[in-house]
Amino acid sequence: MSLIRWFFTDKCPNCKSRIASGAKFCSGCGWGNEKSWRNCTSCGRSVGAESSFCWGCKADLRMQPRDQIVSDCWRREPGVAAIRIAIETPEERLRNGIQVDDGTRGVFLRNGVIAKDAAGPVEIGSGYHPLTSFLQRLFGSGPSESVEALIATVTPVEVRIDAGPSAGMLTSDYFSLEAELLMRLQIDDLARFQTAFVPRGKELVRDDELGQPAIARVIEVMRRFAARRTSDMLLNDPDLRRTLEAELGNELPLLLAECGLKFHGVVDVRLGGDALERKRQLLTGRSSAQMEAAELELVQKMEQSARTGELLRDDELQETVDRIAHDRCLTRLERERLVDIRKAFMLREQRIAQAHTEGQVEQVRLEYILEEQRKRDALAQERLRAEEERKKREAEREAEEDRREWEMVGKMREDGVATLNALRAGKVAAEALRAQQPSVQPIPMPPSTQAASDASFLQSVETIVPRYIPAVGLILKQNAKGEIERVGTAWIAQGRDVLVTNAHVADEVDPKHGGGWVVFPGTDGQSHVITSVELHPKYLRQLASPGVHAGAAVLTHDVALIRLQTMPVPAVAGVPIAPEFKLHALRELQPVAYVGYPMRDMAGGGTSVDRPRPVAKSGTISSLTDWAQRDTPNPKEAYLIRHDLGVTGGASGSPLWDVSGDVVGIICGMNVERVYDPISRKHEIRPSAALLNFAQRIDVLTDWQGW
Repeated sequence: MSLIRWFFTDKCPNCKSRIASGAKFCSGCGWGNEKSWRNCTSCGRSVGAESSFCWGCKADLRMQPRDQIVSDCWRREPGVAAIRIAIETPEERLRNGIQVDDGTRGVFLRNGVIAKDAAGPVEIGSGYHPLTSFLQRLFGSGPSESVEALIATVTPVEVRIDAGPSAGMLTSDYFSLEAELLMRLQIDDLARFQTAFVPRGKELVRDDELGQPAIARVIEVMRRFAARRTSDMLLNDPDLRRTLEAELGNELPLLLAECGLKFHGVVDVRLGGDALERKRQLLTGRSSAQMEAAELELVQKMEQSARTGELLRDDELQETVDRIAHDRCLTRLERERLVDIRKAFMLREQRIAQAHTEGQVEQVRLEYILEEQRKRDALAQERLRAEEERKKREAEREAEEDRREWEMVGKMREDGVATLNALRAGKVAAEALRAQQPSVQPIPMPPSTQAASDASFLQSVETIVPRYIPAVGLILKQNAKGEIERVGTAWIAQGRDVLVTNAHVADEVDPKHGGGWVVFPGTDGQSHVITSVELHPKYLRQLASPGVHAGAAVLTHDVALIRLQTMPVPAVAGVPIAPEFKLHALRELQPVAYVGYPMRDMAGGGTSVDRPRPVAKSGTISSLTDWAQRDTPNPKEAYLIRHDLGVTGGASGSPLWDVSGDVVGIICGMNVERVYDPISRKHEIRPSAALLNFAQRIDVLTDWQGW
């Protein structure tokens, strides 16, 4: 054998023959080559098959899928729930078939479909198959067909679900919550599991991915669970895990069964959050038991490594922190506390090592402690002075803003007194004319069968509405005669310093056209001046070219954003917006509700202009169509929501939410009929007898803004 050939070849560990260095299998016996090469998925360079990192771009290759078949047996790596492997190896490699480890099961796929024989699905067993031609024995055909193996664990795995601040969980005494839930799931039906988790093109399913179908339902259950309890009950309840496990046991089994999964209970649950953690510290004077145990374990681990002189590397310490946080189900704040402990320990060890090298261990340690204490004292004093100055400046600024706003409101009230008196006199005359008309007796209607089924929804609305009312404001403007006009409704989006409303409402109060202001409930008439508005670009294009959306039931993309000079501070941060999967799952007769300011033809204008109070209405969805009210099989095109909630002019821009309190639409229009009044000789607008009104799905806004 030449030296060049020997240099570019490897020895087969089975038959000892020479094979090419890049070959995955021996051409003689079909044995796998452990020294084969593969390409980095990040930069595309060739790296060793067993390499943990790419030599070129330093990408982590440990989390990438590997060839899991070794000596005809699939071996499960930790954290991998299932794998889909293409069987494209020579027949010599699989001359005896394929087997799996204990605790796993698998089936064969032919052209993406589970292969079946007379006895049912062709499963991968723990023994070898005796026939020589494995593919022909299994499928009765050549290797031209696509043959794959779907292998999954049958033992329950632990899945973590993290409900952060965006989940919007509140206790009954308005404490904001964050939650960490650790539950056990098991793969039960491989056919449904393949459809839900392993479509064509996907090769690997990790443990944490099993909880994705249940995330929304779990967060919804935890939100209801927290809303029925106070913060003291959550901190002192010893049966918290078992109670939540029972509620999830009623909600999750059917949902998980559709994905081929089985619910095996809750391992641990942690409720946290800034406000709750502060209250726990105030009541007990210490952290939770889980946090104390986690700190003790981490410190002991680091102290042990320091005593043996084998300090853990930074990546090893991070892995230890992640394992402790997972095992003890720590919250986000508690995980950050562990990271801070790790950083402080590493800094201390580095300084001690440097002091040993210089021969001044004790002196350096004392000087370091004294210097750190001096810096902390100086920093605390500086922060205290800065905080006092900031509070003083804020108090002066707020006093000046309050003075200016009260002067503006007082002037508007004086200017509007004469206008309001004239309006009252006109309404008295109009009522006298209407009294001369013959009265029409209403036809009694039987009670709705939907009322009984919506009892649970009404109960949840009663808890949601008080939290949303402070975030729903009344839009006002002053016309050319100096009169105050009610324009519509706008609401604060959760986590955003903007107000959401309809484009046709925002266009009336654009500062370019005269501007306006917004008044919120519970603020004693405090007005917030509108500084700018932003209309949807497609709404502007259809105004410029009326034929663009001809045939549409309402003006399409009728959404806009309003920015104020100063944002209010309501009881809640804003109204949460529903995620995309909930919008695509909307159905007819699904309960919905809204809070807004319907004002057209309402007694007294519908509400007061200086101390407004919105009204709340509940009902159901009647249909979901595209803009032209046509049926569409694609849920992404069903932007028009038709509902039976009573609305009129002024309710435009109101938030429409579902039973869980997430906004799914924006009220935008109504069906009316024009009736001629022979006494006043005018046409009056009355609601349609069918009571079908319109709302636009909220993703018209979120897709535009990229929320």
